[in-house]
Amino acid sequence: MVKLLHYFHTIEYIYRSLRSKYLDLYKENINETLKILLEDNIIIKTYYTEKIQNKIPVIYDRERLFFNNIYNDEYCITNNAFKNIFTKKVTIIGLGGIGSWVAQSLAMSGVRNINLIDSDKIEYSNLNRQVLYNTSDVGKLKVFVAKDKLKKINPYLSINCFNTIISDVSDMKKYCYDSDVVISCADEPSTKDLGIIISKYCYPNNIPYIIGGGYSAHTGSLGITIIPNKTPCFECYVATHDKNINNIEKDFKVIMESTFSKNNGSLSAISGFVGNHISLDALKLITGFGKPYTLGKFIDFDFLKNTWNSVSAISQTNCIYCGGINV
Repeated sequence: MVKLLHYFHTIEYIYRSLRSKYLDLYKENINETLKILLEDNIIIKTYYTEKIQNKIPVIYDRERLFFNNIYNDEYCITNNAFKNIFTKKVTIIGLGGIGSWVAQSLAMSGVRNINLIDSDKIEYSNLNRQVLYNTSDVGKLKVFVAKDKLKKINPYLSINCFNTIISDVSDMKKYCYDSDVVISCADEPSTKDLGIIISKYCYPNNIPYIIGGGYSAHTGSLGITIIPNKTPCFECYVATHDKNINNIEKDFKVIMESTFSKNNGSLSAISGFVGNHISLDALKLITGFGKPYTLGKFIDFDFLKNTWNSVSAISQTNCIYCGGINV
């Protein structure tokens, strides 16, 4: 019986396999034994039926077990989580030091519908932190190289590539109209200005979005995650930030208020830390398995001092989008 439990078999299959050798065995014996093993956490229930197997490829087996544990083995909730992962569309704006990590993580997690937006070509200086590229890619457009790399990670991916920048709300309408989640990882024209453009389109259209932060030397910035009609909008975050800017560290101010300096130092570990945190919050939005860590707030982390600092958005009463809504 122990050998049979190493594979995804139904109770009926286990019973029939053992019954051929042990004629005095009954299905009740199997059920009683499994109950004891489950209670002692020696085994876990998996619900890996043929129907689900056809929907959830074996490469996501560990992810399926993760959701089984999160949802206490509730078959329908786990299946619905994967349904959302497989059907929801995510738009990633910017495929640099943060966006490349976000794209890779979401592709590995099984997301099948992705829009990629970036206008840059790959440079040698990108290679120490932008995870999707290598020396043979230098000079090529990021969106198309990223598409090829991501398709090798996740063969089920459907990717739309847009070699452009977002400079106006009309661009959002053109490229993001069918998105379920929008993630901004770009710094043109600036993190702040791009965030406002995204917010003006996503909030009134009820599309959750993440203004994905970034890094400046030894400081990494996470968030902010915004859910329309549940959290304040990004413009209200900016207003909150402006009121408290004197209490914010200089590095955090640089991240929020200006285009990143191309000469700032950076590490792949910091880029990966920020990018993977953002992708985790995106998965929470897609599946609903938990509250995004950056919901309604920006968080920056000083990697030298190992300290966190956060600023929560406060809805302005006169805001036309979110007036009066707070987390």
